[in-house]
Amino acid sequence: MPTQIQILLVPYDSGHRGLRMGSGPEHFVDNGLAQVLEAEGHEVFVETIETQSDFRAEVQTQFGLYRSLAEHVAEARRDGRFPLVLSGNCGATLGVIAGADTRRLGVIWFDTHGEFNTPETTTSGFLDGMGLAIATGRCWTTLAASIPDFRPM
Repeated sequence: MPTQIQILLVPYDSGHRGLRMGSGPEHFVDNGLAQVLEAEGHEVFVETIETQSDFRAEVQTQFGLYRSLAEHVAEARRDGRFPLVLSGNCGATLGVIAGADTRRLGVIWFDTHGEFNTPETTTSGFLDGMGLAIATGRCWTTLAASIPDFRPM
């Protein structure tokens, strides 16, 4: 059965656009992802989430992206589209969780690095290593609350 798919690109890594892992989301689209889905009979819409901040600080920029992503995921769902999110950082999951109906949502998290670090337990200071801890309400609670409809899982 054909589906409307809203591809949401978040081409940022640690607040920097198009660098390192941030180059991945656009790479998939530039190399035919939409065409492959369309060939399977799906209607595809592609949108890129951009930071609204002129000053790039990792935490500020990332949480701004999560807020925007939450709104775009919720909008795709309201429009009957499946939100397919491609991001350069795992923390984008916070925007996806917030944009989804968390009352009926479970998360199975597979990752290649620690995701349950907090600012108090991290040895690297890598915000992207805190995604699951943020999602469960263990850190960054004030900024997480600024994401529309975010509720800790």
